[in-house]
Amino acid sequence: MSLNLSRRAVLATLSVGALAGTAACAGQGGAKPGGSGTSATSGSSASKVATNDGVITLASGGPTYPKNFNWYGANQNGTAPGLNLIYESPFALDYTKPGHFIPMLAESYEMEDDGSTMVFHLRKGVKWSDGVEMTADDFAYTLGFINGDACPDPEKCWAKKPPEATDKYTCKVYFNDTEYQQMASYAMYYPIIPAHVWKSKDRKTDTNDKPVGTGPCTLESFDPQLVTYTWREDYWGGKGNGVKTVKFKPMGPIGGVESQLDRGDLDLAEGTAPGIEKDFVAKNPELNHFSVYPSGGSQIITFNCLKAPFNDVAVRTALRGSLDLQAAADLAATGYTVPSVTGLDPQVYSDTLLPDYKQAQKADVEGAKKALADAGWTVVDGHLSKGGKAHPIALVLDNSNQVWMQLGQVLIDQWMKALGVKVAWQPTPTQVFNDKAVKGEYDMFAAGGVSSGNYYQAFAQYSKSNWQPIGTKENVWGNYGRWQNKAMQDNVKKMSDFRSDDAEGLKPLIEAMQKAVADDAPFIPVMTNAQGVLWSSRKWTGFPEPGATAYLPGVGGVNHSILTLLNLKPA
Repeated sequence: MSLNLSRRAVLATLSVGALAGTAACAGQGGAKPGGSGTSATSGSSASKVATNDGVITLASGGPTYPKNFNWYGANQNGTAPGLNLIYESPFALDYTKPGHFIPMLAESYEMEDDGSTMVFHLRKGVKWSDGVEMTADDFAYTLGFINGDACPDPEKCWAKKPPEATDKYTCKVYFNDTEYQQMASYAMYYPIIPAHVWKSKDRKTDTNDKPVGTGPCTLESFDPQLVTYTWREDYWGGKGNGVKTVKFKPMGPIGGVESQLDRGDLDLAEGTAPGIEKDFVAKNPELNHFSVYPSGGSQIITFNCLKAPFNDVAVRTALRGSLDLQAAADLAATGYTVPSVTGLDPQVYSDTLLPDYKQAQKADVEGAKKALADAGWTVVDGHLSKGGKAHPIALVLDNSNQVWMQLGQVLIDQWMKALGVKVAWQPTPTQVFNDKAVKGEYDMFAAGGVSSGNYYQAFAQYSKSNWQPIGTKENVWGNYGRWQNKAMQDNVKKMSDFRSDDAEGLKPLIEAMQKAVADDAPFIPVMTNAQGVLWSSRKWTGFPEPGATAYLPGVGGVNHSILTLLNLKPA
C-alpha cells in the first residue's frame, strides 16, 4: 500500500482514492465458506489436492511492482506488496467488537492527564528481523514523525511535545487535547519501524531495499511480477501452521484471478465481481470458495450538499428513499448486503444501533414522492424542478470499479422508474474521479464513505475542521460532500473525551450521530463495506465464517494479513 496522505488526513478518514477503489472490497454476507476443510475426490485436474509445500501464493496489485519497501516514504509509484507482513502496528482492530483492539506490538495502553497522554505498554522479547530487540525508542521514533511538529499551541500543533520512551518497554505520547479515539488510527495505518535503521536513512526517499521489521516475513527476492518472502523462525507470534514461503503475484482482472485460483496457480486473493458465485464457486465448489467479511462501514453515494438541488434535504431524502437496494444487491450478485440508513453495518454494530436503524434500509417510493412534493419540487422532462428552474443531475463513477459500474446503472434505472428522474451516467478515469470528489466538483459520486473500525473512524470526517467550500482541495479530509451538521460536528468532537471501548459514555453521542445521518441524508449507504475473499482449499484451509473472527481474513490490512496466515492450515 501507499501512504501519501498527511498525518491529519489519515487520522480523520481514509482517502477518497482508497475508498474509490472498492471493486475488490464490496459487500458483507454473501456465500459462506463452503467445505474449506474437505478433501477433493479424484477426477479432473482441477479437483485434485496439491501437495502442501509450505508455499502460499497471493494476488495483489500490479500489473508490475515497484522496488520500494518504504512504508512512510513519498510513494508516488506505490510500494511492493507484502509490507504488511514485515511491519506491525501496536494493536489490530477487533472487527467483532467496534472500539476494541487485539494486542500486537503493545500489550495494553492507558490514558493519563485527562486523556491528553497516551501510554503504550510494549510486548517484551520482540525482535526486529536483524536480531535487534524492539524497544520504546522505536515507538517514540515512529510516532514522533507521524504526530508531526510538537508545540504547546493546539491551534498550530497536534502534539504538545515529542513522544518519549520513559523506560525500555513504555512509551508516552503527549497531545494538546484529549485524544482517546486516536488509538484506532494508530492500529489501522501506522506500523512501527526500527529507529536504529531509519535514523541513518532519508525516510522520505529511501526505497528500503532490505526491509527490517517485527513481522513474520523477510524479503527473499524481488521481481517486478513476483515478490517472495520467507517466514521467520524467530517471529514472536510463532511459526503458525506451516506457511514457510509467501509469494505475491500481480492481481490483474478479477476473471483472470478466478481462473488462476481454479488452476491452482494462486491460493488467495481479495475481490468480488458480478456473478462470482456462478462464475467461480460453482465451477468447482469443492475447492473454489468466496466469502465476505464485514468491517462495519459502507460504500455510499455522496451528495454534494452545497449544490442545488442537493442543498435541499428533501431531495436527498427522496433519492435515498426511492431505491430498492436489496433488489440492486441481488442483481449485482457480488455477495454484498445492504447497510442501515446510518451507513453502519447492522451486524457489526448490532449492539449500538437504535431500533429504527437495526435493519437494512428499505424503499419507500410514496414517502419519497411526498417529500419532494411537500418541499415544492416537481419533475419536468425527467429533471427535478422548482421555481421554474430545472436541475439536471449526474452520477459520477470511477470507471475502473466493476461493481459500481454495474450497480450505478441499476440505481439510475430505479430512480427513473420510481420518481421519473433522469440521472446522467458519468464514468470517469480514476485520477479525474478522485480530483472531482476532493474538490466537490460533482452532483453525486459513488465510492466509499463510512469507514470501518469504530464510530469515530466512521464519522470523524464530519468534524467542523474538515468542512471546506467547493473547489478547495486541501484540508477536506473525507467530507467530500461538504455536509454541515452541528449535532454531528459537536458529537465527533465530544467522542475524543471517551475511550473507544467506553460503550456507556459514548452511547448518547453515537445515538445522536445515527439520527443526524438518518434525518439529514448526506449520502446513500448502498453496500456494506467488507472484505471479499476468494481462495482455493487445494493447499490451505482454515478460513473462518464471516462475523466469527476478530480479524479480517485476506491479503491486505495492517496486522490482519498476518493473523490470516497464522491461522491457515495445510489441506
